[in-house]
Parts: sequence; C-alpha cells; structure tokens
Amino acid sequence: MEDHTGLHPSSVAFYRKPPKKEENVKLPGWFFYHEMVLSSQVFLRNCTSINPEQIMLFGGNSLKPLSLPGDTTNKFILDDWIVVGSRCEDSLEFLSTIRREINAAIALKVMNPRKPLPESSDDIIEAVSHTFNILDERDKPQYAGNENEEDVMK
Repeated sequence: MEDHTGLHPSSVAFYRKPPKKEENVKLPGWFFYHEMVLSSQVFLRNCTSINPEQIMLFGGNSLKPLSLPGDTTNKFILDDWIVVGSRCEDSLEFLSTIRREINAAIALKVMNPRKPLPESSDDIIEAVSHTFNILDERDKPQYAGNENEEDVMK
C-alpha cells in the first residue's frame, strides 16, 4: 500500500513545487499524517514530512531492542513495525535515553504547566533543538549554479 499512497490534493504539501531534476534533491521518505482517505487511490491528508531522527525521538509508543538471528547490526523496533538501525553501537541506546528524558519532561510540563522545567530537562530539549537545526542544514537542498536560494524558491 505504501508504494501507491499519495498526498491528498487538499494538503498544503501537495502544492509544494517539486525540485528540478538537476538539483538532485532527495524527496521525503516519511510523512506524519492525521487522516488516510481512500478514493481513486489512498491519500494522506493533513500531513507533513518528517525525518528518521524525528521518528526515533518522538514517534510511536514502544521502542525495544531488536535482535535478529545472524544480524550483528544495532537495531531497535518502534511500535513493532518501524525498524531503526545504526552502525554505532551506542547511538541507539543514547537516542533511546534522550527519548525517555523528553517524555519525562513532557509529562512534567503536562502535570505542572506553570512550573519551569528542571535545568537538566531544559538542557536536553535545547540540545535536541540544536541537533534538529543541524540536521535541517544538512538536508537543505543544494542549488545548482550561482542561483540565489530566494530566486529558486519563487
């Protein structure tokens, strides 16, 4: 089904101008959506693109280590269907720990919305925010030639 799913024409993401072939821009592989609609095909409505790091930190409910016979790579499974892997032995455990800390900070804020978060929670949230800014820069399209980014986006 995933290969035949499209963005619904009422979605803002549907009207995004596709990249030119010479720009060699990688299109998003994951979308977070609110509604799936079946008409002439399966469409995602009210959606936004997300990157794998966002899925790892904020997606799903259950994150567990995954061991497959004969597989020596480090893998976790999210909600029993999204497999997350890494070449670095400690990175998935590190991301899993950050995920728990973010969830704890959210729970504290929900229970006491007017109370400031502990400094350690603020530091983790700030570090995650900074990391996503770095990832956004990494994933920013590289424009060919001497064109100004503002001119290309028009």
